[in-house]
Amino acid sequence: MKHNTHIYIASKAIELLRDSLDNLVTMTGQSSQADKRPLKAKAKLLQRLLLSHAGAGAILEASWAPDDILNDKVRFHTFKLYTPAILPERAEAYRAQTYKNKKYYRGAGGGGLPYKVDHLAALISDLQKLRAYNDNFSVRELTYLYLLISHYVVDAHVPMHCDLRDDPPTTKTQKTKPGPAARYFKKSLHGQVEAMWDRAATPVAVAEGIVVAETYKDQRAPNALSPHVTFNPTRRADRAKIRPVLIPDGALMEFMINRCVASYERSLAIWPPNKPASSYATANVTPDVSNEIFADSIAAVISVWMSI
Repeated sequence: MKHNTHIYIASKAIELLRDSLDNLVTMTGQSSQADKRPLKAKAKLLQRLLLSHAGAGAILEASWAPDDILNDKVRFHTFKLYTPAILPERAEAYRAQTYKNKKYYRGAGGGGLPYKVDHLAALISDLQKLRAYNDNFSVRELTYLYLLISHYVVDAHVPMHCDLRDDPPTTKTQKTKPGPAARYFKKSLHGQVEAMWDRAATPVAVAEGIVVAETYKDQRAPNALSPHVTFNPTRRADRAKIRPVLIPDGALMEFMINRCVASYERSLAIWPPNKPASSYATANVTPDVSNEIFADSIAAVISVWMSI
């Protein structure tokens, strides 16, 4: 996702933090039977902390800092998978990731996004414990980290971030990338899809006061896709689409790997591997698919926050 899209999704996660818990589901996708009252109490506190201590400036910076400040895109913003049926398995693959009794393989250098989320979540939890003990860490520092982690969670929902076809061999003789080069995406596709989402989300974010227009491009009118990436907490239909997951203790890594696998499966549906890669375009990403990706991203950010 691009700059303004990350800001918009993080802001919507804050807005929908409490109300979305009415739609809480388990790791298997079933409606959660957990007592939601203590969860809502914690969500209320976290929402107030994020609104009062983070402020607009922190949301603007922390939600995109991994791209422009930490700049750890190669290592921690992707988890690029493939299946032997799509791209023939090679010895260079990492160990298989099992999801719903099906094996997925991560390409060599395919990124460690779930590990980054798991590490940051543990760090935030530790800092909260230390603050309760010696008060050396401010609430503002903690809320900044909550917003920082949202970036990585959202990136797990970008289909190209989880599909090895987005990472083509750099040379004809490169053997660390499985399958023929003709099956890989054009290098421009990734940027074009994210730019399409940013053009749709930016005018909405500007109109709602979430993003301050910095260039003339930020002041463009909403386009045909904008209504499909807009989430208004006052609309019941919008709230119903945000379904956070109740993540059990110790299951955050599994949750994030499952998110990456689901994102890879979505990529296969958007750009079917039985069609030539030359036919892949932004047009394959329908408004409904964009709506699902944004809704899933918001819900996942809330899920991770609540698990911490």
